Amino acid sequence: MKREAAVKRGDAAVVPFLTLNHQLDDHRYLRRIIRDCARAGLDGVFLHAREGLRTPYLSEAWFAAIGACVKEAHRLGFKVWLYDEFPYPSGVAGGKVVQANPAFAEQHLRISRYRLQSGRQRVELGSDPVMRVFLVSADGRQVHDVSTDVGPFNDTWILRKDWDSRYYYDPRYARVYPCPRSGAMEPRQVFEGDVPAGEWELVVFQVRAGGDFVEPFGHYVDVSNREATAAFLAFTHAQYRQRFGRYFGNTIPGIFTDEPKYRNALPWSDAIAARWSDSRRNARAWLALIRGGESAARYRAVAMELFRDHWVRPVAAWCRQNKLKLTGHISPEEQWMQEAALTGSIAQLLKHFDIPGCDLIIPAVGDRPHPILNFTPTLAVSVAAQQGRRQALCEVFGAAHYTLTLQDMKRIGDWLAFCGINVFVNHALIGWLDGYRKYDAPPTFYRPSTLWPHLGTWANHVRETAAQLGPLGVQPDVVIVRPMRTLWCVVGTEAEGRARRIYERAMRLAQQLMERGRMVHWMDDLDLDKVRVVKNAIEVGQARYRALVYLDGSLDAAAQRAIRRLRGAGGAVCSDAGAARLPGPLRCRSGAVRAVQSVQGRWFALNLSGQPQRFVLDGRRYRLEGYESRWIDAESKVARRRRMRRLVLPAAWEIQPLDDNVLVLADWRVDGRRVPLAPYYEWAPAEVVGPTQPCAFGPIPIAPALPKRVRLEYRTRFHSRGVREAMLVVEGETIRGRWTAWLNGQKVTGWRKRYRFDPTNRECRVRLRDGWNELRFSVQIDKSTDGMLEPCRLYGVFRVQRGELLPDGPLRGSGDWCRLGYPYYSGTMMYAQTFEWSSRAEERVELVLTDPPRDHAVVWLNGRRVGALLWSPWRLDVTGFLRAGSNRIELHVSNSLTNLLMGEPRPSGLMGAVVLEAFQPTG
Repeated sequence: MKREAAVKRGDAAVVPFLTLNHQLDDHRYLRRIIRDCARAGLDGVFLHAREGLRTPYLSEAWFAAIGACVKEAHRLGFKVWLYDEFPYPSGVAGGKVVQANPAFAEQHLRISRYRLQSGRQRVELGSDPVMRVFLVSADGRQVHDVSTDVGPFNDTWILRKDWDSRYYYDPRYARVYPCPRSGAMEPRQVFEGDVPAGEWELVVFQVRAGGDFVEPFGHYVDVSNREATAAFLAFTHAQYRQRFGRYFGNTIPGIFTDEPKYRNALPWSDAIAARWSDSRRNARAWLALIRGGESAARYRAVAMELFRDHWVRPVAAWCRQNKLKLTGHISPEEQWMQEAALTGSIAQLLKHFDIPGCDLIIPAVGDRPHPILNFTPTLAVSVAAQQGRRQALCEVFGAAHYTLTLQDMKRIGDWLAFCGINVFVNHALIGWLDGYRKYDAPPTFYRPSTLWPHLGTWANHVRETAAQLGPLGVQPDVVIVRPMRTLWCVVGTEAEGRARRIYERAMRLAQQLMERGRMVHWMDDLDLDKVRVVKNAIEVGQARYRALVYLDGSLDAAAQRAIRRLRGAGGAVCSDAGAARLPGPLRCRSGAVRAVQSVQGRWFALNLSGQPQRFVLDGRRYRLEGYESRWIDAESKVARRRRMRRLVLPAAWEIQPLDDNVLVLADWRVDGRRVPLAPYYEWAPAEVVGPTQPCAFGPIPIAPALPKRVRLEYRTRFHSRGVREAMLVVEGETIRGRWTAWLNGQKVTGWRKRYRFDPTNRECRVRLRDGWNELRFSVQIDKSTDGMLEPCRLYGVFRVQRGELLPDGPLRGSGDWCRLGYPYYSGTMMYAQTFEWSSRAEERVELVLTDPPRDHAVVWLNGRRVGALLWSPWRLDVTGFLRAGSNRIELHVSNSLTNLLMGEPRPSGLMGAVVLEAFQPTG
């Protein structure tokens, strides 16, 4: 089969995460989401258990909720993919694996170093079990194994003078005698021995069970332990098969695994100890983990092989046996040093994925300010192309904040498609937003997001582009060798500076080549022996390249021999210094334009900058507007047109919101003190909260239960002038605890449930008075994790000026609607006016936004929807919608959820002039 024939248009897909992060007993709501996603034109969703989930994970109630989604999708001919963890990283089944067998918990080495002088010395080493201890001379030439000089001791005393015999004998059957006791607790390891003359260093290798901080589910799993992997598959995959196996391979195409890896740079286990034979030979092998060297490389190779053979391969095999595609990603894709330490090589592991994937966190692309991002998608695409996989996936937009726009999405989607990504996993369609759920790696693309109505349009665009590219549709030029064995020798050691220099050279080289129109792929030095030269082309697996590039001075002896073999076979092989001088078909002074050629010979060009860019491609001159992308054929001609006339519409627009306005009440006091809206433990006295433990985001209480119930009185005030009533809206987790609301001394009653921006919203109509109004919540809490977490909101027909409610009235003008009394309004505002127009034959008319809105707009003319302005070039053909004489135009301008959910008055609205331009085609 020719490579061109292997590219299928149906390979491109948009499959977002559907975040299941609440009580999942409302199956009607779940089925509604599935229907909405199918109607929106998505290709499926991943059913992703996430923080905030209240339905017990992997319980019958959980599987019933999944079943509701699967059956609705099956009825609609829609696809739902599984996600194998709660929440992430994959491997622990929401903690069940380690709970079932604590021996499955991860372990890692902890290296401590102490400077010692000669003589008798005593050093306390903490409580972790000691593996080996060495005395190393200052010059490193002398090494003594002093492990036998280490043993446990215990001198942390506790005295109980009030103890008596009742602690030993039941006082009902024996008299009570005083029995004061003391005891020593918290045993520790200690070194005590004689240190020779001179300066020495005591190097201690200890094993720590569990991670250095607690994951969302507790401690992570040992990915080198095959039995732990079997337990994971039994808890998760096998349970899905038991209930939904008949849908596998059709309604359920596959399963997503998320970021499995060693969670520490020095993993340890019985399996690693058994296979890393160097550890049994001499002290130098252990010290290589500090200094670097071949023993360190063998340690890294062993850790990677065990991860691959005991975790990735069994999971991949299970999926294949059950007609499921394995996809997902392993991080960190963009940091070679961390990758080498935590995974060995992501490229080697992704070979076993049916759809190799990656993750792009920030809303940026691989331009000059962000060259690190070029590593991320190109690695997944490289593996896919070399393995002959038709799809490569990217989890994208997570942690991009609510300020993400459709223009951002289009720019990032174009760039990922340029790299060869053709499966896009939007992070995420967040099912519930109440409480802190709204901050869990936003934005959301589902209701009430103003992105949601246009998600299908974006999906169509990115699919159309990616369908012509993808891992097998991109024409790659250069494959760069990643020197993983060299990195294994030095990563995490005193010699790591060498690894960073290699990494930075690779980053610069990739950037330079792509700015010249040369697509870059990657391969590991581990695979050089399998590379062939076929008709002067470099063949890596099923992918062919015009040239192979290595980073000069980075390869070990084995890799250098392979390079000489390829060069002798006639392959185009050069160092990075030589590759940096290679010309390319693309020239752009700013470096902001990217262009890639498809296997069909078409060029896809995109502008990563917000400014217009001129560039030369294959000797021809072109221009792209800011963030514009375009397909360019060999015979493409730039259409010429002559502008005949131009009408700038007046800035005096009639302005009308299409929904209620809102005031976010965020300023609260407790007992006269201003406190943050947060769980009680974040601002309560430490002696009340009790001991805490670290987690990824900071310290959390070890025992949330309070010694006694606490009553908190939250108060806030707002001013009203002429506004008599409003709707008070409280999210499901605005407050955690038992609460009652009071407004101006009157108890607020009559609450009802209504989906304004979240299914959990409760609201009540309240009467306001002129002047100051005081709102009070009386909250009783039993746990330090409770309290008032989020602001409540007032909805109604009013304006907000300097925090004061004012009567609504006609609005005219343009610009930022925050300044017109809508600072917390997230939604759509209609800008309308009437204008005169004289039509002329054979004339094309475009509506142009000279200063684009922060987000997007929909255009209506004379009662008919013309189309949407979602991204550059912010032009819309309105020719067939205009009429001679009077015309009525409406611009429905939408902003983001930042104003409503974050309580931030982000500038929103129609910021610049709206222009009608008439053109006469001239050729």
